[in-house]
Amino acid sequence: MNQTAKTVLATVGIGIVLGVLVASAVIYSGLFNVAATVEDAPPLRWVLVATREASIRRHARDIQAPPPGMAGQVENGFRVFREACAMCHTPPGRPATPMTQGLNPEAPALAELVEDMSDAELFWATKNGIDSPACPPGARRTTTRRYGTWSHS
Repeated sequence: MNQTAKTVLATVGIGIVLGVLVASAVIYSGLFNVAATVEDAPPLRWVLVATREASIRRHARDIQAPPPGMAGQVENGFRVFREACAMCHTPPGRPATPMTQGLNPEAPALAELVEDMSDAELFWATKNGIDSPACPPGARRTTTRRYGTWSHS
């Protein structure tokens, strides 16, 4: 192995060790404030959103969403949304609820998200929910497990 390769490997190794040390210091020192009253820094928010979007794309790429339901299913889907989701995910044209205003991270506006999602991505996210402490498991999974509802209107 020549001197340049050794230097590159040593530099990469030192970088990895320093990265682990810095990450450990941040994790175990308590410097990172996890309070829900503190807004996440923009870089962290970007990482979380980018991770969510990439995960949905990856997990939905090989599934076929069922066809949208008939009128009764669509109405049932709206009813389930109003009962299980609307308290956090403000419906289009409605003012934010006090609960929505207090969430951190805030619940995304689903009507805006669906514009950029394929049917497979929307179905996967609806069926599986998004892992978030702000979204209780029952609310995440109510739509398809309890009612078998799927609508993308």
